[in-house]
Amino acid sequence: MKQGDLVTLTIRDVGMNGEGIAGHEDGTVFVPFALPGEVVEARITYVRRGLAYADLVRVCTPSPHRVEPPCRRYMRCGGCDLMHADYAYQLQCKTRLVGTTLSKAGVLCEVEDCVPSPKPLGYRNKIMLPFGKVEGRTALGFYREGTHRLVSVRHCPLHGEWADRLIALTLRFAEAHDLSVYDSATGRGLLRHLVARRLAEHIDVTVVVNGAELPHWREYARLLADEMAPFALYVSPNMRRNNVIMGDSVHLLDGTPYTYTVGGVAFSVNPLSFLQVNDDVCALIYGAVRNAIRPHAGKVVVDAFAGVGLTGADMARRGADVYNIDIVPEAIADADRLYADNGLAAHNLCGDSAVLLPEVLDAIRDHAPTVHDMHLLRPYFDCIAEGRKTYELRLADDKRRAIRVGDLIRFDCEGDKLFCRVTSTAVYPDFRALFASLGTARTMAAEADIDAAAASMNEIYTPEKQAQYGAMAIGIEPVNLEGLSVVLDPPRKGCPAEVVQTLVRMADTDFGASVSLRHDQWPSVTLPYVEQIVYVSCNPATLARDLSQLQAAYSIRRVTPYDMFPMTRHVETLVQLSHKIPDSHIVVKVDFDKDNRGSKRIPC
Repeated sequence: MKQGDLVTLTIRDVGMNGEGIAGHEDGTVFVPFALPGEVVEARITYVRRGLAYADLVRVCTPSPHRVEPPCRRYMRCGGCDLMHADYAYQLQCKTRLVGTTLSKAGVLCEVEDCVPSPKPLGYRNKIMLPFGKVEGRTALGFYREGTHRLVSVRHCPLHGEWADRLIALTLRFAEAHDLSVYDSATGRGLLRHLVARRLAEHIDVTVVVNGAELPHWREYARLLADEMAPFALYVSPNMRRNNVIMGDSVHLLDGTPYTYTVGGVAFSVNPLSFLQVNDDVCALIYGAVRNAIRPHAGKVVVDAFAGVGLTGADMARRGADVYNIDIVPEAIADADRLYADNGLAAHNLCGDSAVLLPEVLDAIRDHAPTVHDMHLLRPYFDCIAEGRKTYELRLADDKRRAIRVGDLIRFDCEGDKLFCRVTSTAVYPDFRALFASLGTARTMAAEADIDAAAASMNEIYTPEKQAQYGAMAIGIEPVNLEGLSVVLDPPRKGCPAEVVQTLVRMADTDFGASVSLRHDQWPSVTLPYVEQIVYVSCNPATLARDLSQLQAAYSIRRVTPYDMFPMTRHVETLVQLSHKIPDSHIVVKVDFDKDNRGSKRIPC
């Protein structure tokens, strides 16, 4: 098998890039645009060490899943990979892709069926098109796969009709004013990229230029006003000789930035800020993240790749304490405005998550409540759990005087654990003075009742001990304990190693393996360990790499692919992970009888 050979192949599988995979002469051949089960003719283009790549020449025996692509540029522009397969089969391929990629990395888990996009075509809300020359004329389009050869595009089925009109309008403007286009070989030419985002009926348009300004922009703005209103027009200077699309800054030339509303949160975005390209699937994923975390008052959520902070805003609106981290200053500036405009509070931090996430989690750990241990007999333990005992009475020795409001007390009874938050502390000369002063003393019928209560405490703590230390009343309320929730939505390269290492370290908790009681009506207290991670990934390979390390400390509860990018090989995957609790750490839900005279514990 050598370059230029025409071979007949039977496709047996589909690869990570959507290509068909076949065996030939003890080697493996990758054939783009071929489907499993097909017999094809292909021409070998590259051979090395038993691996070969080939161009599809002819489909001899088509798959029942093959369809006619709804695009004249398909197989030429490099934008789509799976448009030749019916949509149901595309979803199957993506489910299998995620499962295979994870298993090869040693991540063994069940992968759910890929969630379809409500709109397989016309779903993209954003275009990023390079300028170039095709047959001597100014063109916008996509680069052919693996090249810098521009394929002219005036209509793309993945975008809506708005993109077709914008492309035509922009080309008319460029040709009318004879504006030059950028040549990467020479570094000369003005027009580099057209970047546009459609938000509801509003169009944000950014022209990236190899210069300081866009000539004749007022004429361009007039065309947009006539044909694309409402709009906002920006220019982004980028004079670097690289493949980065956007420059370091954007400048509003005309129009009004759009205020967008998602889940009751209104925001305006900068063209440099990241937003998902498929609004419908994005809404599904945001809903899944929210359902996984179940935000409420007191919940601590850290979003390590927050963008403009939309995910965190949804959590903050439900009372969670949110930390947003993003490396793009414009995104954090947008997040600050978003939260201010919506009357929400959050910690919006600009910087590399590899640096800031460890700092944030360590700061949370440093401010964690102090935990004190106390042992109780069963009757007293059950009284606290049932809400009939709201004070813990102890000698006011040095150990007890160190207890502060907001600290936690871990009560132990025969292996059961019950955590309470300290609501008040008070010291008295002895237990008689304590009972006489406590609000509960008002329920006592006479001085005799106070004397009787004090006498019962004398049997536990001698009058001499009371005289030496005094008596202490510690106000308590039972609480449910939970750890931190972390949201990860990194770029294609996945999480920095420092982020993964920090999360593994923060899975450790010194609160011990125990049977901990819970009740639906108790308030929650967050402890300084990572209890839950929700990982949203656009790259199965880097997701698999990160999960292979995270699974040492976390259990993978759910893996759900989402078809954010129909007709392409790309897939978004949502993974829910939870802190690995030792077998002896059992959470027990307490369900009390209405008369509070008994309790029933049900494992959950």
